[in-house]
Amino acid sequence: MEQTNLKSRSVLIIVVTALLLAALMHWGIRLGQDLEGGTTLRFSLDLDRAEATGRIDPANRERVVADTIKVIEERINKFGLAEFSLTPFGEDKFEISLPAGTVGDVVSIVGVVTALGDLKFRVTVRPDARYSMWEDGTPPRLLERGGSPWQGSPGFPATAEGYSSFLEAEVKRWKDARDTVTAYVPSDPRYFVVPRTGRDAGAPEDFALLEEPAEEKFRFDGRILSDPVVGEGDAGRPEVYYNVKLDYQNAFGEWTGANVGLPMAIVLNEEFYSDPTIQSKLTDRVRITLGSGRSRKEMRAEAEQIATVLQPGSLTVRPKLESRTKIGAKLAGEARSRGILAVYVAFGLVLVFMVVFYHKTGVVADFALFLNVILLLGTLAFFKAVLTLPGIAGIVLTLGM
Repeated sequence: MEQTNLKSRSVLIIVVTALLLAALMHWGIRLGQDLEGGTTLRFSLDLDRAEATGRIDPANRERVVADTIKVIEERINKFGLAEFSLTPFGEDKFEISLPAGTVGDVVSIVGVVTALGDLKFRVTVRPDARYSMWEDGTPPRLLERGGSPWQGSPGFPATAEGYSSFLEAEVKRWKDARDTVTAYVPSDPRYFVVPRTGRDAGAPEDFALLEEPAEEKFRFDGRILSDPVVGEGDAGRPEVYYNVKLDYQNAFGEWTGANVGLPMAIVLNEEFYSDPTIQSKLTDRVRITLGSGRSRKEMRAEAEQIATVLQPGSLTVRPKLESRTKIGAKLAGEARSRGILAVYVAFGLVLVFMVVFYHKTGVVADFALFLNVILLLGTLAFFKAVLTLPGIAGIVLTLGM
């Protein structure tokens, strides 16, 4: 029985050691900024513009900055970085320092930091004749008297021509607000326009007209969602799935049930992403579809970024990347080489000492120490942890003990 247990333990040790050794050889050890340098990203917050456009209250500038940094820190934590530092300075700036091993992820990190994370669900407004026919016939709401999303507006009749003229006028209103750095206030509280993602925001066709519900409970945003999961849709394209929080399920079910057969616009970061048709009443599950025309890899990265951005919450001010600087190692050149050499020397001296003073027993102890180092470094490599100078000091202490 004891021999069986010994064999089982020996097999387990060999398997674990082999796996960690393979991880060490495949991924290697990621060094921290003090040993290998990295990248520093500097961002600024245009608080003056945010005040002018009505996004923030001038009396809450300090709170807005603090909340922004808190949300960004949560986003980066969910991004899975092993080592980073976020340092605010001045009234409206902050820096993010990343280790050298994350240089390839810098573009994704910038996207995560600069996204507002503002999500809305609304009905896309079109003339009745321009709605694609629902698979079960005409959407029920269009059959109701006065149920059409496009009801016209003062000076614009409830016709296709009136819709086109209203859209053109509303887009001009949106552009004037953008150019004068003021808040966009729709001319009719029942409708508003948003630019389509990936467009130039020039012609009316680059915008979508959306319906603003009269009741507050039907103005859904990202607060109703939880537990994001990136999956694949029917066409094999990446999508983002969310659960609807229990407090909002009845209202969301009522709203989607009333708009079955109509397109549900998904507005993310103040841009129109897509408007899949509501096929049935939805209560507890939402699927965010992405636009086509890109590779599957790009869409997957975008889906993961959306899931990462929306979970911690939205920002009231969009951070702007001011500079990107590559920094050298704080412990550079000969100093770094000496630090690493110290590990080799300490390890060699311990091995020699054990053999000289303990002979065969020392050889066994050296083998155990060598195995310990492999397990330690292999674990660091497997979990993609970052090794810094204090970490090297810890390894030296481990060898000596």
